[in-house]
Amino acid sequence: MNLLNMYNLNTNMAMLEPWERLIFNSVVAGLTAMSTYTIYTYGPDYLRRTAELFA
Repeated sequence: MNLLNMYNLNTNMAMLEPWERLIFNSVVAGLTAMSTYTIYTYGPDYLRRTAELFA
């Protein structure tokens, strides 16, 4: 079983219509992009300040 089929079955997307699947995947992709941006933008400064706190 390939990764796409596992994703569809684990998220119960097999029961969705194609347009519903598109909206769901767009929301997931948007949340992933925003999370990645936030980690790369604020993560290094947060880790530096945390390391200074314990140093």
